[in-house]
Amino acid sequence: LVGSEMCIRDRDNTLDVFRASRLSHFSKVVNVVYQLSASYASSLVEILPLYEHFIYDLLDFESEHGATSTFFFRISTIPTRKLYRKIISKGYEVGYHSDRNANFCTWFHDLRRIEMHLKTKLLGYTKHGYSRFRGGGEWDEAKFIAYASLAGLKYLAQGVGHPSWELPKKVKGVWVWGHHITLKKASAKAVKEYVEGKELPLILVHPEDFHIPGERLKLEHVLSRRRGVSVIEVVNTLEKILREKGVAI
Repeated sequence: LVGSEMCIRDRDNTLDVFRASRLSHFSKVVNVVYQLSASYASSLVEILPLYEHFIYDLLDFESEHGATSTFFFRISTIPTRKLYRKIISKGYEVGYHSDRNANFCTWFHDLRRIEMHLKTKLLGYTKHGYSRFRGGGEWDEAKFIAYASLAGLKYLAQGVGHPSWELPKKVKGVWVWGHHITLKKASAKAVKEYVEGKELPLILVHPEDFHIPGERLKLEHVLSRRRGVSVIEVVNTLEKILREKGVAI
């Protein structure tokens, strides 16, 4: 309700939202080309919309290692009902991957579209990366925490600027990570040091990057040293521990 009221109050910016939406769609086309060229796609199934081939491959790989994770989807990559059921049936979680963050109304609109399509309530999100080829805007921790809080989400699975945080912290009712590492952007050495040096490391992996030479080995190294779990499992465990200790959540 809070989110809906915010969108109503923001209706005066409709034209700006429309222009931003058109630019976002154009940016997504450029982003798709960028992603496909970076992922060395070699067959038709690998360039189909929604990247389902990549996702199924990653699901199988993680399952073989006894791991689960959270799959974050954008509007442009909403899974089919078949894929969604497959993800959930294996004990994984589905979250929101936002890429239109200029204002809360647009961000919230995309979140609700995904929830309506999947007929479920999403509990957390990550922000899409930003560059000349990617939309999403630059990192603004306070703004993105505020978005999650207004929408009633439980967590923001992304962290920048708090390397000393060993565990996520709750800010404005939202669990926030202080650090993370994106697999493709880090060397094998950096990944190893991060995983072994943090009590609760957060690893971000793009399914389409999983086919880039060397990325599979990096993830295998992570899963051979740590038990991979979904973000909501971590959040639920933290809250259970706090309740048992009598700490107000």
